[in-house]
Amino acid sequence: MWWADGIRFGCTACGRCCVRRVPAASAPLAEAEMQSMAKTLGLPLAGFKSKYTARVESENIKGRQLKVDPAGRCLLLTESGQCSVHSARPASCRTYPFWPENLASRYEWARESIQCEGIQNTWVPESGTSVPTVSARSVEDELLVEELRTAGHLHNENWTHSQAMEYIGELREANMSDLELEPLPAPRKVLWHEGGLVVLETAADSGDEGTEHESNLPGMIRSLHFESSIGVVQTEVRYHPEWGFDYSSLVFGVHEAFLQILQEKAALLKGVLDATVVVLGGGGGVLPMALKHLVIRHRSEDGPLKSIRTIVSVEKDHAVADLGRNFFGFEAGNDEDVDLKLHIQDALNFIDSSWKREDSAVFAILVDIAGEVYRSSGGEVLAPNVEFLRGRFVTAAALAAQPKGVVAWNVLVSELGEENLLQSTIEALRSAVPDDK
Repeated sequence: MWWADGIRFGCTACGRCCVRRVPAASAPLAEAEMQSMAKTLGLPLAGFKSKYTARVESENIKGRQLKVDPAGRCLLLTESGQCSVHSARPASCRTYPFWPENLASRYEWARESIQCEGIQNTWVPESGTSVPTVSARSVEDELLVEELRTAGHLHNENWTHSQAMEYIGELREANMSDLELEPLPAPRKVLWHEGGLVVLETAADSGDEGTEHESNLPGMIRSLHFESSIGVVQTEVRYHPEWGFDYSSLVFGVHEAFLQILQEKAALLKGVLDATVVVLGGGGGVLPMALKHLVIRHRSEDGPLKSIRTIVSVEKDHAVADLGRNFFGFEAGNDEDVDLKLHIQDALNFIDSSWKREDSAVFAILVDIAGEVYRSSGGEVLAPNVEFLRGRFVTAAALAAQPKGVVAWNVLVSELGEENLLQSTIEALRSAVPDDK
């Protein structure tokens, strides 16, 4: 096991695992667990079940799980984000984050650190706060309880977490083979890990809706990450070793959203013969390549984006641009009269420079700039940096896209306070645009 020397973890009671993550995986709750939580709240069992749990009926799971509000927040959380039944919390809450899928490899553990404040990502410089080490034996015990829980044993035997631990202790004393762990295989292959950058490759799900191909062989999904925030995907694309990259059915939802915006605003291109689209934060180059393929298709079908002649990808990091070429299929150059250019330059400096051609209208500026996200405690904008959301940059982008153009941002916010954060960001953007524009 990669964690044979223990794992750095210390719960901070941030409550982030109680938003979507644990409640969705809490079934099936044991009757004893619900009785204990009901007693803590001073409620009759029937009243607790009705208010705080919901019945789950699926092929694999039958029972009750914790209820959540529309934002995925567990109903047992107080307004201050603390658990109202912490001393009586169920096994699913107690075993987290020591779940098999989180411990399949160092990369899975690091990915989960974005969700969980208490996880010490080994690739992030330690803060002044000391993070305790959980022994391998303790990790193994939690994994065993989680295996029993997900298999339905706690529900069937009506055990709490402590009763399951007692059972495991008895098995240890008897040297029973039931204690043999079956670790999950690492779901991702590491293609590159150097200089703070990581490229991972994951087998596409059987239900993945990528473009069909005559080979009918399963494809892969390649993704780019910073090692300090492996849980945040910078870019990703479908790839098949036999026929290459699939830019027509994108994995990354924000890339699809950008292309959808361009098609919805295509009426602005009426009468324009030579248009330019700028992608700030080219990253692995998937978005510029997908746009290029879309424009070429519109040319052949007389589509509304056919007048886009130039796509400019701006990426400040040479190493990231190299990974785009080596692992994500990025290729600059003129193909079928669509010129894809790469500028290795900081986006702020680029937007202020004399890049705009007089003979080409800037149809769109797509701001897809991410950064290293070490960890969020909630209630904050994670990307892009605030300098791209107000002031000089917004004004310059708005002026560059005149008289007929679009500026669109990919804004990543933490789950807590998501709606308010997005609204305040929109207001900040509006206030930075000149009144006459």
